[in-house]
Amino acid sequence: SDKDAAAGCVEEVARIVTQIRAAWPKVGIVLRADSGFCRDELMRWCEASGVDYVLGVARNARLRRIVEKPMRKAKHLQRRTDRAARVFTEFKHETTTGSWSRRRRVVAKCEQLQDKENPRYVVTSLSRKEWPARALYEDLYCARGEVEISGHGLIALGLGVTLTFLVGAGLMALLFFSARRGYDERAHETQKRFEDRAQGPRDEP
Repeated sequence: SDKDAAAGCVEEVARIVTQIRAAWPKVGIVLRADSGFCRDELMRWCEASGVDYVLGVARNARLRRIVEKPMRKAKHLQRRTDRAARVFTEFKHETTTGSWSRRRRVVAKCEQLQDKENPRYVVTSLSRKEWPARALYEDLYCARGEVEISGHGLIALGLGVTLTFLVGAGLMALLFFSARRGYDERAHETQKRFEDRAQGPRDEP
């Protein structure tokens, strides 16, 4: 399809933000999305609407050249420790094609794995003072879906699992006991007698 995967995202984000602010007018909002939604239209709307954003940026040769020095450092660390190494950097960036209307802050994770390099980039409206490069990438951008469960929540979860197991085991034991003692057959016979009574006497032919 020729349709942009991010088409209509501005309208949808605006609708959701309006609903959030209607309930919580003073709450701060940070939009997090993958590189498929990194569009100037969406970033301009966020900047004009007081919504912060952290968006993935697709990898390209120009960005790779910009992070050449920290990538070399990551490779050196990986060879020295024989473990995956990360070096973070940041810079102001604007596209050569003009797809961005202004320069924006880009944070780069320069990572060297055992057998390959793995650079990643995010663009954000958040300041360096608020969110240093490493914290922005690891604690904010990569924190999606990681909700911490409190101590009381873990206790409640454990009790719920334990009680469910005990109830299930009790019902299974009752089922086997009833089958072995023949209670199931007696219950079936009793039910059949009640059904026969409910239907009343049958007319003889």
